Amino acid sequence: MSPHHRLTPSIRLLCVLTCAASLTGCGGAESDAPPPTPVLQELLAEGVVGPGGGRIEVTDPKSPHFGVGIVIPAGALIAPVTLRVLRVDGRLETLSTVDHYRFEPVDLPLRSAARITIGYRADLVTQLAATFAEEQLEVFDESGSPRLLETFERFPDQNRIALLSQRLGTLFALPVDLFLALHAETQLIDPEKRVPFSRRRGRTLPILNGEENAVIGRGSLADFFVSDATRNLLVVHGYLESPIDYTGVADWIPDPGPGGLLSTRANVIAFQYPSGRPISETANRLYELLLDRARRGFSTDVVAHGMGGLVIRYLLERSHLDQEVFFASAPPPRADTWVERVVLVGTPNLGVDPGALPLLGVFDRSGPADRRRLSGVDDLVTSETGLTTDLNQFFDEPEVQYFGIAGEVFDTRGDLFVSVLNVLQAPPALQSPLFSSRFLGGFEFEHLNLHAQAGTNGVLDQILRYLER
Repeated sequence: MSPHHRLTPSIRLLCVLTCAASLTGCGGAESDAPPPTPVLQELLAEGVVGPGGGRIEVTDPKSPHFGVGIVIPAGALIAPVTLRVLRVDGRLETLSTVDHYRFEPVDLPLRSAARITIGYRADLVTQLAATFAEEQLEVFDESGSPRLLETFERFPDQNRIALLSQRLGTLFALPVDLFLALHAETQLIDPEKRVPFSRRRGRTLPILNGEENAVIGRGSLADFFVSDATRNLLVVHGYLESPIDYTGVADWIPDPGPGGLLSTRANVIAFQYPSGRPISETANRLYELLLDRARRGFSTDVVAHGMGGLVIRYLLERSHLDQEVFFASAPPPRADTWVERVVLVGTPNLGVDPGALPLLGVFDRSGPADRRRLSGVDDLVTSETGLTTDLNQFFDEPEVQYFGIAGEVFDTRGDLFVSVLNVLQAPPALQSPLFSSRFLGGFEFEHLNLHAQAGTNGVLDQILRYLER
């Protein structure tokens, strides 16, 4: 067969019904479990390529996937191999407008890099419009732990991206901000393990194959869960960030240390989460992580920035109520069992003005399914029925003291993202969650600088004074 074998214009659709894992396997006894979800696999191209190299791609100009394919260079294979290009339902629950392409066999060893071309839809571009330019799309491989791939060439007039890779897998295109918002792993990070990351589009992205790595925090998770608040501090990042963004030289948890908050406790642990997901979901996941590992005598203080403060408020005020269905014989413990003191830095206790909120445009241009996936964005918006209004109107006061810190860039009444009123006060009809507060004014108190420049602008001093009371 020719090394430039291509698919005929007809497209075959394969609908594969995956078998649910059980003791009886497929075709065994009936189970009470719900039927497995069908996984659609659309075969786009297929052919055999040998040591001389070749090209497998979609050649039908009427296909929305025209041009998607793979070019194997001469010498990359030691024997003929059947290659397949498919559009599949992705393992990661990303936007419904994102196409996932699987190049098979995924474990194929290549002696030199293949050129892979994937597509992205015009309706994805429309969905991202005015928020992201097409050149901000990056390519990710979701085979196993997600990896970021290097883009080789872009074809915006064709909605195509090409890259070079020695590994085949399941690939998709998404802006880094949306990857952070949807797919950052929810976890407590162990300071004993270095965290790999990459820098893209002004963002630091925690990713398995990152070019750099950092130590996040101090101490260990093992000691954290057997120690009390005199030794423990939990740090929670803000919107569209990760703990890596807090490791700058003047930041809360600098790498290399010591410095910042690292000097205050033996164990300084960072919590990472995808900020596009619902705040309730994130808080409840943190509740589960604490509940599963906390030992007798465990407690911690908390310092949270921006959206992270709302995660902590929900954790302390609501998560135990959400867990009641799982506790048949006794009520679930409140999170204030484990938390002593909380510092909320730039936290939008009344929600954020929609005009200041990145990704809101994407949310507004999304359908119902994608709005559910990005409902953390909506949780931040100030509204009469929003999450922040609900937290304040039905404030379930925990046995914890909240200390709020607000910043104001001169004459702006806020930190360019969250207003001072938003952080420190509540309307008369609502209850303020703050036990005490501190207001800092000056050009250096922009929202991100409340952590990034905390060591030089006085924010760190205010946090330490409160924690040391």
